[in-house]
Amino acid sequence: MDTGLQDAESRLSRLMADFYEIVDRLNMEDMVQAEPKKVVGYLVEALRPPAFKASVKDQLGRQSHKTTKSNIKLF
Repeated sequence: MDTGLQDAESRLSRLMADFYEIVDRLNMEDMVQAEPKKVVGYLVEALRPPAFKASVKDQLGRQSHKTTKSNIKLF
């Protein structure tokens, strides 16, 4: 994750763009639809700083965010 960007929205946009670029390069576009929980897990692991990543993991672990964990668009 590029932490040189100042606002969270820019960082997340850059993370998503990088992710989709890698998925396209590896011809794994189907994985986004077939394995959404894995995709969300990969994106969470890429988050920085560690305290922010821990906070997101905690929130996703809550029952109220169960659908977010399995839907990349909601993430």
